[in-house]
Amino acid sequence: MNSWLIDGYNLLYGNELSCDEPGRDRLLRSLDSRFGGSGSEVIVVFDSRWAPRTQREKIAGNITAVFAAGSADEYIVRTVRGSRHPRSITVVTDDREIIRRTGRERAKHCTCREFIEMIHPPADEVARPEKPEADNPHEIRRLLELWGEETNQGELDRRRR
Repeated sequence: MNSWLIDGYNLLYGNELSCDEPGRDRLLRSLDSRFGGSGSEVIVVFDSRWAPRTQREKIAGNITAVFAAGSADEYIVRTVRGSRHPRSITVVTDDREIIRRTGRERAKHCTCREFIEMIHPPADEVARPEKPEADNPHEIRRLLELWGEETNQGELDRRRR
């Protein structure tokens, strides 16, 4: 199974996204819509210096938000080092130190910008619906009028066949 280990605040700060609670919630909703129910495990880690212990919140069956007591960086590094399959983990961060430390374990790396583009592709890359197999009568009538041809129901029926 592929795993994504995301440096949450690094992702939000680095892309000038809101780092407050609504910003975190938007990120978690985006992750749920992109990865919810997929075969990938997704863990997004936030620093939580105020928390006496690390807290986990299940977002979906395969998505977890972690509020790491102390440092998200250390949590990410420990998670990669403690994994039996670190090569199946992709760490999402722009933090060079995290990249260096997790790279020693052969974890993959994805920049924050690449990840944002993956979960929110540019508008021109969004899938467009396919053209219907047959035009509907309204569309045929509109095209015939556009081309200056007269329209009548019999002609429309003949052209649809």
